[in-house]
Amino acid sequence: MPPNGQIAADGVQHVGYIGLGNAGFSMASNLPKAGYKLVVHDADTARADRAAQEWKNTVASQGKADAFSECEIIVTMLPHGKVVREVLFGDNGIAKALKSGTIVVDTSSSSPFDTVSLGKELAEHSLQLVDAPITQTYMRATDAGESTLMVGTDSEAAYEKVKPVLQTMAGYIFHMGKLGAGHAMKTLNNYIMASSIIALSDSLVTGQKFGLDPQKMIDCLNVGTGMSEATISPYMINELGCRGMLSHSRHVPAGRFDEAVQLWFWTSIARKGPWNHKRVYGAQQISD
Repeated sequence: MPPNGQIAADGVQHVGYIGLGNAGFSMASNLPKAGYKLVVHDADTARADRAAQEWKNTVASQGKADAFSECEIIVTMLPHGKVVREVLFGDNGIAKALKSGTIVVDTSSSSPFDTVSLGKELAEHSLQLVDAPITQTYMRATDAGESTLMVGTDSEAAYEKVKPVLQTMAGYIFHMGKLGAGHAMKTLNNYIMASSIIALSDSLVTGQKFGLDPQKMIDCLNVGTGMSEATISPYMINELGCRGMLSHSRHVPAGRFDEAVQLWFWTSIARKGPWNHKRVYGAQQISD
């Protein structure tokens, strides 16, 4: 991370940040500490106003695209790629207000194929796209600056320019390859995580049929080879659809992925709640 109060050697001074949710708010807060002048926006205007009040060198966009006109880099932390595209090219999109050469860094959970398409569309406006989705080894790692960013870009120069900005927000930066590679890595990462949740749910249901106590099973797994992120710090998996697109378009056997997707989807419909490990476990109990 660049020293507090000192702009990184890349010469970037103005950064825009769009999306101040749980992860976005804590990640964005590190940018003014490193000396960047920050313009923030969120659908919840109160969060943007709070950031502008609490952080130095920070202003809220007030919903105006022109507020981002001086930014050399724009960071988006939004639910998925369709929202990112709407923010850029929708009726109130900011792309038209950005100066030539501005780099958009999408840290959202987006489809790698949509990312490649969006990159081409931005290029037509002399803008560049870098995908840098986030993962973390434990909940709230963003608060401690210990999250991980997986980066994809077709331009080494663009990567070097955004790298100091990324380093203010995360502890680990992996340049995975060309544009879309970061989002491909994110969806595969989530596929592995989702698979472990499915396996854990299967095991807990089966174990109870043999009279095993679920909590004792978890305790045992956590001190043995069965330990995984699902057993020690389970959290939401929301991007399974991207993994499906990736495997099918590349003709990669999906294994139990389709089953996992159906189970997650059924759970969300039946329980009317978020897709998480507890609901999958409940669905497994009902289905068995």
